[in-house]
Amino acid sequence: MMTRELVRCIKCDAVALFSPLDRSPEYRMDSGTWKIVERDDRQAFMEAHRGHPLERLKILDDTFISSQNYREPVKTCYFEVTNGKERFLVKRSRKSALDPLRYELVPGRLRINPMELRVDGAAIQKELERSLSHIGLSYQEIKHFVRELEQLVSRVKPDELTRVPYESHHPAVRYYYLNEPLIARALEGASRFLARTDVERMGAFVRQHLRDDPFLAVAEVHFHIETHRKAHTLRFMSP
Repeated sequence: MMTRELVRCIKCDAVALFSPLDRSPEYRMDSGTWKIVERDDRQAFMEAHRGHPLERLKILDDTFISSQNYREPVKTCYFEVTNGKERFLVKRSRKSALDPLRYELVPGRLRINPMELRVDGAAIQKELERSLSHIGLSYQEIKHFVRELEQLVSRVKPDELTRVPYESHHPAVRYYYLNEPLIARALEGASRFLARTDVERMGAFVRQHLRDDPFLAVAEVHFHIETHRKAHTLRFMSP
């Protein structure tokens, strides 16, 4: 989990994140041999900014974004921080997996906008076929419900649903719980093609699924860094 605070030198506009890894050595290749280079990031920062005014910056929730998977060791990330009065944009990066993470303030504001929500219709179809085979519903009959659900979810805004509290595998992917009103509307739409008893039995299973192992919607987000001169847009999709 990311430490929630950084330190900023107000005079130099430089930032650092202090952690137990501040004194971890670096490994560098020199003439074909790996060499250990001792370091102390905290001490180096404090020495470089001795006598300068410092302040703590708190990382703002839900602002962390990157173009790459969390597991990728070499990537550039952005997130916003605040001193309680102002907001700042921080860029986190490193050149190689052996280099320490570097933090710098960059001009502009981070704008994050969830894109269109969608559901994994194929996975829901497969689960319903497996679980409802005993009542004799065909592939096409189940597909009526899945298609209704897909269309409804595509018209829903992410802030109308509850976001799943854990992170996905990718910073640009967010998951949301499907709720009862959406399921009810999808069942109502499917009722044009299904017998009433089949809709009721399908509804009973789906609602039980909502309680035990909810179906999820996913939103792939894009972001841009907005500056006074222009907005530099960066769009990233999940791999």
